[in-house]
Amino acid sequence: MTSQIQQPQAPYASQKKILSVALEPGVKLGPYVIRRSLGQGGFGITYLAHDREHNRDVVLKENLPIAYACRNIANKHVQPLCAAEGTSLYENYLEKFLTEARTLSKLHHRNIVQVLKAFKALGTAYYVMPWVGGKELIKEAPKPTEITEAWLTDILARLLEALEYLHSNGLLHRDIKPNNILLNEAGEPILIDFGCARTIDHVRSSCVVQSLGYTPFEQICAELPVGPWSDIYSLGATCYRLITGKNPPPSTDRTVVKDTYVPLMSDDGIRARFSARFLEAIDKAMERDYAKRWQSAAEWRYAIIGGKKPEVKRNYRKLWLTVCLLLAVGGGELIYRGIRNSGLKEAAAHLVQTLESRRQYRALPHAWQMKEAMALLQEKPELRETLLKQAEEDARTAHAAAAVLSLGLGGTKEPTKALQLLRQSAAGGHAPAMHELAMRYLFGLGCARDLQAGHELLSKATAQQYAPAFTTLGYCYENGLGVPADTAKAREHYETAAAQLYPPALCRLAQSLEASQQATRAPELYRLAAEAQFPIGMERLGDCYATGIGVLTNSELATFWHKKAISDYRTNAELGDPISQFRLAMCYQNGTGTDVSHPEAFKWYATAAEQQYAPALYALGECYELKIGTERDLQKAFEYYKAAADMDYPQAHFRLALCYENGTGTEINRDKAIEHYEKASQMNHEEARNNLLKLNK
Repeated sequence: MTSQIQQPQAPYASQKKILSVALEPGVKLGPYVIRRSLGQGGFGITYLAHDREHNRDVVLKENLPIAYACRNIANKHVQPLCAAEGTSLYENYLEKFLTEARTLSKLHHRNIVQVLKAFKALGTAYYVMPWVGGKELIKEAPKPTEITEAWLTDILARLLEALEYLHSNGLLHRDIKPNNILLNEAGEPILIDFGCARTIDHVRSSCVVQSLGYTPFEQICAELPVGPWSDIYSLGATCYRLITGKNPPPSTDRTVVKDTYVPLMSDDGIRARFSARFLEAIDKAMERDYAKRWQSAAEWRYAIIGGKKPEVKRNYRKLWLTVCLLLAVGGGELIYRGIRNSGLKEAAAHLVQTLESRRQYRALPHAWQMKEAMALLQEKPELRETLLKQAEEDARTAHAAAAVLSLGLGGTKEPTKALQLLRQSAAGGHAPAMHELAMRYLFGLGCARDLQAGHELLSKATAQQYAPAFTTLGYCYENGLGVPADTAKAREHYETAAAQLYPPALCRLAQSLEASQQATRAPELYRLAAEAQFPIGMERLGDCYATGIGVLTNSELATFWHKKAISDYRTNAELGDPISQFRLAMCYQNGTGTDVSHPEAFKWYATAAEQQYAPALYALGECYELKIGTERDLQKAFEYYKAAADMDYPQAHFRLALCYENGTGTEINRDKAIEHYEKASQMNHEEARNNLLKLNK
């Protein structure tokens, strides 16, 4: 019995003494003796073992999530990679593994492999399954051209019955594919490998399964609901593979603008061998939009074999919660359906939700939403005007309309009108708008700087417990922006926002802890941000593994997280996000997750600087001073340092003071040098304090 989990796998630890390796043959775990390893994935290892107590062969599934833990080869124990404060992420994962194993042990169905028991050993957990002894469905099935509808209907009906039983017990398999279905000696299909099964109410976890071609989109995207329809997609993909001999396209390649899936019903050769009803049922199971699929295994089974029509029970409370979740976080799918199935007014309402979601993070954590929103706005340009007309109705719509004008979605950028709408939305008490307007006042983005007005708006937004506002307020205290510098207060505000799992706050808090020599907690915080698909969290987690901050150094994991980060940066940078443009430039400059390329670094710094992003303005000054991707030009360097200093970027005040002190790109001016050293000192810049003391002697 083979059992594998295929997903984007983090490479496992490769330290000299601590490795994620399988147990050797002969190792004893209570009554079980390891015979050999059957397979290893990102979250565990599967073994064939002998049960001495019952004199039978069994399969053991070992909990070993390689992004969180590793094996000490000296004593064979599994241990966390990060010894974080309190209960570690690994220990939480271990407890979930045991709870789910105990739940699985209660299942008894002839087409589902049974979990016999679960136990702890060697610092981790195991569950025991019978050795079925069958062969993988994909290896035992007839050739695609020889498969008959009768044979596949029999296999499919049994698997649907098994899924119906599984789902009725509140469980999802989450990794159905040809390799995870065995045919026993009687020719009956057996569903195996429940290593990433989850209860329906707790499907979100650190175990992110992705078997290309078999994983539905909602299982990858954290905003969409996962349910029985997700397993149905994977089973439909399995049928597709058996009939065509090819894997279906990855769900990530299937967009609402261009769906790469070719329906079975469109193939004349396949239609000649199968009934239209049978093929249409598989195509429906393979719908990209989960709402268009069969919603239960019973529905699909009835469609192909008849019998008693299943009663469709709707849990309206869960349905309402799902709708609220989708509206709260936005989604290209909702926009698309809104445009197709309702008027422009309703479509505009859906667009508001997506744009609100985007601006919560400010760093485009889910770029696919923006891509689809942009494509749809281009397709329906009148939607832009509809949104602007409705901006007078409520503060939230005004804020979304400001986003359309600021980003130039569906037309040209109109910064003045965008600022007007932003003020209108903020006046209506809309926390995201108040925060964004505060940012503009604090840094002079498209309007005159007004630190007092910025802090008044932040105060109002934090009164609504708005996490981004707490994060910005923490930045102000950390850097003395409009308030006296206070590291303790900064961390307090970061903690408040981090408690809401707001990714930028998690990263800010982690950086603050690193600076205070409390680095052991930092990797855990970065990991939480990374798992929320926040690329800065991915990058910083990679840095931790590269330099040993709070974890054992591990070049493979460092590369893994750095490459994930740069992929997201590149996508978001191309969509116009200045933070991602700046971070991408840094990656090119330092060779983080990519080859060093100073011309690329300069290009992206310049692109971000065009949007008046202070760190990029400062970095561009460094490029001109130090010849990074461009010719040396000290006057331009001075101008960019000054532009960043005008936005109170601490490092820029220090660099500008050096320019005035040494006559770099400008005339020597001791008073100006002192002025900027003083400003940098007020922002906790230690070197500026030292230089100021020297000048004042």
